[in-house]
Amino acid sequence: MQLPTDLQLAIEKFLAGSKPSQITRSFADLSGKYRAGALGQRCVQTSDDVVAYVATRMPSIYCVVRAICEEVSERLPQFRPRRLLDIGSGPGTALWAAQSVWGGLGSARMLDCNRVFRECGMSLSEYGTAPVFRQLAWETMDLEQPHRGFGDGCDLVTACYVLSELSDASRQRTVLAAWEAASGVLIVVEPGTPKGFETILAARAALIDQGAQILGPCAAGGACPMKGSAIRWCHFSERVERTSWQRRGKGATLAFEDEKYSYVVASRLPARQIAGRIVDVPRTSKFDISINICDSQNQIGSFRVSKRDRERFARFKRLKWGSYVPADQVK
Repeated sequence: MQLPTDLQLAIEKFLAGSKPSQITRSFADLSGKYRAGALGQRCVQTSDDVVAYVATRMPSIYCVVRAICEEVSERLPQFRPRRLLDIGSGPGTALWAAQSVWGGLGSARMLDCNRVFRECGMSLSEYGTAPVFRQLAWETMDLEQPHRGFGDGCDLVTACYVLSELSDASRQRTVLAAWEAASGVLIVVEPGTPKGFETILAARAALIDQGAQILGPCAAGGACPMKGSAIRWCHFSERVERTSWQRRGKGATLAFEDEKYSYVVASRLPARQIAGRIVDVPRTSKFDISINICDSQNQIGSFRVSKRDRERFARFKRLKWGSYVPADQVK
């Protein structure tokens, strides 16, 4: 997946004059903070930090959020969000992703307590070509502090890579307030680590308690079969075509990277049902494809598609780890 032209230009303009050697040093510093357990707003504090983040992290997070939005669009073809609320917005990554998929956003509220992120987001948005980039409200909000919620009536609410930064009490309060604000869909994304999965599990449970329909990744809203597993957690991978800044900043030689993530999508709208979600890499042999899915009964099982069933084999060969399986394709 590639970045849209206007976001590529925005990033290039923002990074103009930056030294790759400084980005490399700042990226190494950010990576050390991440490994030590600090996330997002606690890591990004200086102008050098935000430059390294935009160069090395923003493109990958954009691709993850866009992939999730694309599936929501497929599963909810009638959903056409006009109003976005982005909680813990950072530099506005989720806004760019949502606009790329739906194209009709009319306004957006961007909430973040981090000044350098907000200033960065404002700078990047100057290069957005869609009308929504002229209708942004950048608001200061510290999610660790008591608040009265986020209001209501937002078609699409996103909370990406923010919940893991919060205390348990603030995390629960944020999820409930985010769902209350969402008139259509809520998307929550975290890193694809065991800790990120635990955060998503807690958010999923809170949303189910509120009567939310879980649109993804689960095919149903029952107990997660991976909960409590010592060796397995629900996460997925998005292949990202690295920008030149990513390659230079990370000292990377490959033209791509695989961004791991965990997520949950809750909806107030009826959606097309699925048979399950592919939970690891399909295995293809000369004779068949073997696929493990988490099904609509919240059970992980496997099935095989024989190469002799040419049409069905061709359909499943196009699927990958993280793809959903339509309800009519498992027998």
